[in-house]
Amino acid sequence: MITILKYSISLLTILFTSYGMAEYPKTRIETMPLVDVGVPTGADDDLLAVAQYPNGCVERWSRVKESKNNTLVLVHLAKVYRDRVCTRAVEYREIEFDTDSLSGTYRVVDGHDGTLLGELDVDESTVDFAPAVQ
Repeated sequence: MITILKYSISLLTILFTSYGMAEYPKTRIETMPLVDVGVPTGADDDLLAVAQYPNGCVERWSRVKESKNNTLVLVHLAKVYRDRVCTRAVEYREIEFDTDSLSGTYRVVDGHDGTLLGELDVDESTVDFAPAVQ
């Protein structure tokens, strides 16, 4: 009986050790939705977006802007930690996108889900943004 018990404990130890070694990645990179976009007063060639984070386990990682056929796609990438204890409160962070390389009128789209955010007009001296009507 004791031999069977020792064998069972050894088998369970091996199973749990193997399970622990096959952990999921502790972080992953995800796109985060942009909930507001605008041009701050006095800003020179910057477009300011507000990203919505679902909880406190998220931090900024990178941002990407892609322009094609008069459409400007804004993407905010964040690192999501899966091995932490975090707040469950929604958080908002400001993200800057430069407009130095742009000229003309663009439809601005959120790369997270394709939502139309508004229209951006860039010329030599001004940057204007008109939010989309929701």
